[in-house]
Amino acid sequence: MKRYQLSKLLRKFLEKFRVYLHVTKASGIARRYFVMNGFDGAMTVFGIVLGSWIAGVSKPNIIILAGLGACLAMGISGFSGAYMAEKAERERHLKEMEEVATGKVDPIQYEAARFITFYVAFIDGLSPALRQSFP
Repeated sequence: MKRYQLSKLLRKFLEKFRVYLHVTKASGIARRYFVMNGFDGAMTVFGIVLGSWIAGVSKPNIIILAGLGACLAMGISGFSGAYMAEKAERERHLKEMEEVATGKVDPIQYEAARFITFYVAFIDGLSPALRQSFP
């Protein structure tokens, strides 16, 4: 694929992404998920380090791998939990809109709800690992 075509696709995706964020008003939600789950990840790793120190673990690779394992588990948990919660909220919101508009809801609302559900879950799932990488 040529560079121009790739650039055009990326611009189109980013424009749709902006529209979806505007339509769903989800940027604040994603930001809150990132901060909350990122902080949980930091505290979990802190607990692993503290527990390892108290237990007298002297091999740093054990502590590092335990921290990475915890971040992975929290990422999977965060993604799945946020996905289920956001999906239910978005579906409820769409049903309310359908009732008010007697079924005539702009199709972009459905597209945006599907995309934003995944986006917010992705941010929530990635936040523990990102928070550990960029303190």
